[in-house]
Formats: sequence, structure tokens, C-alpha cells
Amino acid sequence: AFFEWFEKSPTSASGSTVPINIQLTNISDTSFSVVWVTGSPATGMVSVAAPKLAPMTYFDDRDTNGKLNPYTTHMVTVRSLTPSTRYSFRLMSNGKSFANNGSPFIISTASTISGGTSGLEPAYGIIHDTKGAPLSGAIILLTLEQGQVLSTLTSASGSWLIPLSLARTLLLDRYIDGSDRKTETIRVVWSDQEASAITDTLNDSPV
Repeated sequence: AFFEWFEKSPTSASGSTVPINIQLTNISDTSFSVVWVTGSPATGMVSVAAPKLAPMTYFDDRDTNGKLNPYTTHMVTVRSLTPSTRYSFRLMSNGKSFANNGSPFIISTASTISGGTSGLEPAYGIIHDTKGAPLSGAIILLTLEQGQVLSTLTSASGSWLIPLSLARTLLLDRYIDGSDRKTETIRVVWSDQEASAITDTLNDSPV
């Protein structure tokens, strides 16, 4: 599959550190990810709370050494959660808290699925910018037909990989049935630009 277009996104505000294009992805029984974009580079964190528990703060997936770095694309993965549990969270952009129209964002983790997988192999590929250079830190959003939204970030070489073996249905109650070919919609978001492509599970390695 080839990405069919690459153009300015009308929703990006140049120079702003306000999170936009916020999306919940990779929801499982013990984790979830949040992705968003800022018009100018900003540090990003997610503060998560649950009843009777003190709030926990999670850094961007690239900030593995404890140091916060500024980015225009952001992905924070929240881990070690309890299945079938309701959590609230706020985004932190450059140290300022952002919520959902004044109220915390709400998410419920999925239930645990006993045994089995989708049987699907990973999807992967390489992303280049309009000049042909590898694109580092781009957000990849992959949605399987009748399935949940999955995400990752491209590496310094522009490469990305998303495991599909534990991909769940839209209701998150079971794994995708990988015995039949499934359509995949892939979006790439980077700074104020966006690209998209449609492929399927037989043509996603590589994209």
C-alpha cells in the first residue's frame, strides 16, 4: 500500500502547546496509550487517577531516561493497570494541565481475555517525508476492520511496527478473528501534516 496524500492538517494551531487530535489507543486489560499533537514542541505527560489511589504520572514513550524532551507529536503509554477498571486522566503539556472541557478524560480498561490470539502477524513499514527523508517521531494510527485503534511512533530511521496478535474488536471483549483478510486503515500524523492509506492484513508487511 502507498500513502495517497500528504497535506497540511487544518486542525493544527502553529506555535501552540495546546494538545489537539487527542486519541486513545492500544487499550488492553492493563494498559492504554494517549496520542496527541502540539503546534510547537512541548513536553508531554499524562496524570492518571483512580478511586482510593494517588495520581500517577507517565512520560512520553521516548523519555526513557527520566528527562522530559519537547516534541510536536506525543505518545504516552500507561501501564500496570487493573482490568475492567475506570480511570481518569489529564494531559500535561509544558507543565500545564489540559482536560476534556474542564473535566478529566475518562477511560475504562478492558476485561482480561483467557487464551488465544488473533493469529495475525505484525504490520510494519517505513515513513518518509515529502523530500524522501526518514520521518522520526511520526504517530502511526492503525485501525483494523471492526477493531480497536492501535498506535506507535516511528523510529529515527522512519520505521514502525505494530503487533496485531492481541488486537481486540471495537468492543474490546475479544481478539480480532484473523482467519479472514481484514481491511486496515493507517494514518500518519506528524507536526501539522497528515497522510493516510488503506491496506489489509495480507499486504501490511511492509507498508
